[in-house]
This record gives sequence, C-alpha cells and structure tokens, in this order.
Amino acid sequence: MELKNTNKDKEKYFLLNAEYENNKSRIKLYFSRNPLSNNFEYIHKEKYYPYFIINNSKEMISNLLSEFKGLIKIKKIEKNKIKIISVNNIILRKCQNILKYSLNKEILEIEPERQFLINNNWSYYDSFSLILKNKIRKVDSKDLIHLGVKKYLENTNLNIQKKLIEPITKKLIISNLLKTKPQKNIKNSQIINTLLENDFFKKDLIISNKSLAHNKNNLDYEITTNINRKLEDLKKSIDITKKIHSNKNMINNIKNKNLQENIQFIQYLTEYALLNNLIKEIPLFLENTNTKFYNKKIELKTKQTYLNLNKRPLNTNNKTIDKVNKHKFSSKIQHYFLELNLPIPKIINN
Repeated sequence: MELKNTNKDKEKYFLLNAEYENNKSRIKLYFSRNPLSNNFEYIHKEKYYPYFIINNSKEMISNLLSEFKGLIKIKKIEKNKIKIISVNNIILRKCQNILKYSLNKEILEIEPERQFLINNNWSYYDSFSLILKNKIRKVDSKDLIHLGVKKYLENTNLNIQKKLIEPITKKLIISNLLKTKPQKNIKNSQIINTLLENDFFKKDLIISNKSLAHNKNNLDYEITTNINRKLEDLKKSIDITKKIHSNKNMINNIKNKNLQENIQFIQYLTEYALLNNLIKEIPLFLENTNTKFYNKKIELKTKQTYLNLNKRPLNTNNKTIDKVNKHKFSSKIQHYFLELNLPIPKIINN
C-alpha cells in the first residue's frame, strides 16, 4: 500500500483503475478523491489468484493440464464441476485454451481485475475509506458519483455543463454497474452480456455449448429475473422526485418551466433512462441465438414473464396516479417523464 499524504483516514477515495501484475500474482487498485482525475493519490495492493469453472471429471482435467503441475490447483466443487485456480492470468489463459479445444467446451473468461471486484462486491467509482495502513473499506453512498461529477463541472459555464453531463454520467454509471473500465460507444447488448457474465461468475455457473443445462437446477435459477431486478432496484434508488423536492434550484426551474436546464436533474434523468432502456432490452438479448447465454427454455420463460408484466395496469401504485390531482408538483414531474416517453418514477411524498 502506498500513501502520498498523511492523515487520510477520514478521506473518501474513488476507485479509478485496477491492474493485475502477473509476475507478482497481485491486484493493484488506484484511488483518488476526484472521480475524474488522472492523478492517483492512493494505491492498494493485494494477492489474487484468478480462476475459472468447467464441467468435467477431475481426472480428465488433471491429465490435460499435467504440464502446469505446481502452477495451478484443481478443485472439485460439485459433481463434474471443477474450479481451476492459477498462479497468474498467463497460465490461466493457457489452461482455458487447452480445455476449450480439447473438450470443445464454452468457458466463461473473466479478467482477473473484474474477478477480484466481483468477489469483493466492489466496482469502479465506488467510494472507500482507509481504515488501517493496509486495509480499505467500501463506503455505501449512492450519491457520491453524482457529487463527484458536480464537483468536476462546478467551475464550467452552463452550456459546457449541459454538453458534458450526459456522457460523463453514462461513463461512470456503466463502468460502476459492470465492474469494468470505461468503454467508448458500448452497446446495450454488451452491457447486458457483461451483467450476465458477472452474475454467472459470482454464482459459479457454467456455460456449455450455448446451453445452460449443465448448471444444477438451472431452469429454476432466475438469472434474467435477477438482472432485471437489479436494474429495477437501481432505477428506484435514483428517486428523482425526492431529489427535486430537496433542491430549491430544481423547484424554481419547474416553476419557470426550465427543468431541462437543471444539471442535477439531467444527470439523474440520464441514469434513469439508461437503466430503463437496459430493462426493456433484456428479452431481445435473450432471444438472440448467437449469444453464449441463449437457451430455448429460458427464452420462452422470459417471454411469458414479460407478457404477464405487460398485462398489468400501468402504475398500479396509487401514490403515483391516484394522487396526481392532489399534488400539482408531482403532476408536473410525471408529465415531464411522459413527454420523454419514460415510465413514471415512484413518487415519494415527504
């Protein structure tokens, strides 16, 4: 661990970058108090041995990977479900290639940096505090990314802020959601694919020849529902109306019909729209036979789930619709979402 300044135990640091050092079998995490800075103020180092899961007999795997004896560990975690742990990522990739071509197996290949973040439930742009000289702790605060963006833009004029707020927000939110470094022009299908990869890896699930059939009780495992629920929970956590109620500038903008001029509102709306579009695209992704997650039974089950959802009345929460006339402020917010063709967020009455 490296510190450039002292007395930092009360400071909050954003995780900005992660690298895996093959020669030292360790992860290096880079932190800064500014989420959009290129200068790192704190570096955390930790040993990590990457791994992957495959379905086959332990004896067969051991024979095929005999040349790597001493560099890998082969563990049986379930019947015909084997975990291969490697001394570093170079050896891991070699093992994966041998098994893929020898056994004609699909293998979920996750880079060590993402493996480490998934296993620790950390991500890029999460905020951390320093507890001891060699120990960090994640800080649970959903607003820190937004506050970081606000700080980054505070010395620029309104036109520049309006130009930058959407791409910067998307960059940070997507990277945080996927536990990957920021990518340019990433498509929704790529985002959903990575979300599924992360969930499969965390639960030690196996991809095999574009079929999920090798996972125990796989068809009862609501992988798509789980991803959908995760996105829905994130969308609900945005609580746009609550943010507006607590922001005098937003209230004044609404009164003047200039809500689209409020930078904080644009930021939250950008995040809300991004998550909403991902939710809508999940069924399309699962119907694509070219993805490694495709399974006919899962596709049919997902179609039925979404069909049932679409049969429900829109906005069954009476706090959202029934009280619109009683709350002119809430009505204005709902109207704004309808104009943008977005679902109305849950109204929170203070």
